[in-house]
Amino acid sequence: MSEAEKKERIRIACKKYYDNNREKIAEQKRQYYKANREKLTQYQKENPKLYRISQWKRNGIIDDDYDLLYEVFIKETNCWICGKDFNKDIRMDIRCLDHDHDITDDGNVRYILCGYCNLFVVR
Repeated sequence: MSEAEKKERIRIACKKYYDNNREKIAEQKRQYYKANREKLTQYQKENPKLYRISQWKRNGIIDDDYDLLYEVFIKETNCWICGKDFNKDIRMDIRCLDHDHDITDDGNVRYILCGYCNLFVVR
């Protein structure tokens, strides 16, 4: 059995387990967050770059140079789609990183955009 076949079998088994235990897994996540809220918040504040990159990886964003991607992401001041300034205080004006969900083996980042464009414009 090739390495790719092994990975695919593992992926299918994990998806099946998740589908059968969705509520149990969600409850475990809630309990972990509740028990470790302060530690997680502290880590996020002390290591914003590492935290952000780990979130991207967990959400399926693939890139050859995450450090460069982070620098471009942080320095960007306007949405690439509508041109609106990013604002941390308003939910729809936050900075988002859009990616192509269909690409799973190479860089899949498309845009740095505002929350509104991420939800309603780019699909």
